[in-house]
This record gives sequence, C-alpha cells and structure tokens, in this order.
Amino acid sequence: MSSVKDEVERLMKERGWITFNELLKLVNRPAPEVNDALIELMKENKITRHGRYFHYVRNSLN
Repeated sequence: MSSVKDEVERLMKERGWITFNELLKLVNRPAPEVNDALIELMKENKITRHGRYFHYVRNSLN
C-alpha cells in the first residue's frame, strides 16, 4: 500500500486538490486501496477534505 500512498501524495502535491473520482481515474488501483491511502494521509495531516474535494496541506515542513 505504500506505493499507492506515495502515488496519491505525489498527485496531491502536483494538483493541490482533487476529487475522489478524478483520483481513481489517475491512479490505476482499486478504490479500497486508494481510499486507504487517503485515510493514512489524513491521519498524517498531509491532506484535508472539504466536501467532495481533497486538498493537500501546504506548510513550511513539506
């Protein structure tokens, strides 16, 4: 799952924000794996969710 998480994080850094459906189109993995990666990134406070959009948290540490 680490590779899925890394790929999701890379896409989030590049785009800044994305919807789950767009993410599924870009990441060629099953939806449960992508969802698990998003949950892990949210636990690490690297992304936030606002409605249907996921936003990458940009701060001085990243």
